[in-house]
Amino acid sequence: MRKHTRSPIRLLTVVLVLAVCGCIENPQPGSPMTNFPVIDPNDPASIARWEASQYNYGNAKIRVVQLNYLHGNLGGPTAKHPTPVALQVYEAMSDGIKPEQETAIDNLIKNEAALHELVRSAIYDYYRETYPIYRAAMGGTGLFGGAGTLEDMLPEIKSGNELNEIVRFDNVYIHPVVDGTVAIGMDFVVPWDEEHGIGLQLVDGQVFTIGSAHEAFPIAGQ
Repeated sequence: MRKHTRSPIRLLTVVLVLAVCGCIENPQPGSPMTNFPVIDPNDPASIARWEASQYNYGNAKIRVVQLNYLHGNLGGPTAKHPTPVALQVYEAMSDGIKPEQETAIDNLIKNEAALHELVRSAIYDYYRETYPIYRAAMGGTGLFGGAGTLEDMLPEIKSGNELNEIVRFDNVYIHPVVDGTVAIGMDFVVPWDEEHGIGLQLVDGQVFTIGSAHEAFPIAGQ
């Protein structure tokens, strides 16, 4: 299994920039961010708008599936309420969903509990690795417009459940077929790095890479 993370030096640079610049302003009415199409898994019209929009960078088709673990807050080992989740199946708008991608989706649903535990463990490990860098960069300053204390946004791991409620699933990407293999990307919203988040890829049921949110996307040219 191959697993890598982003450079601690680059990470520290990102955090220091955030410390200097402070919080990101809310998008103004009429800005590109306020016009971004939002996918509602329960609304076929919203899915169609997103698929046809300029923001569908991966020429992806949305496949809605019911999931019990891989949605909402990171959570613990207990299943959540079944919820429809929109999977972004890359390159499927023009080429259709490939059999290998269908298999990847089936395996995601079938092995969801085990994959959730794998993902959760990887996020905690990654957080433990990067925590000292963020802590040193942030110090005691009040960042992000004073949205909570430093301990709220950047808790020290003691009991192993500190991230359960503050890390949130954002998107799930079913990658194109590469050499017969389909990776699954997931990205997450986190309070200590709202701009970059966390992203990871699963390949053959293992964490292939983890870092900032871009790690969840297919490699350019694949």
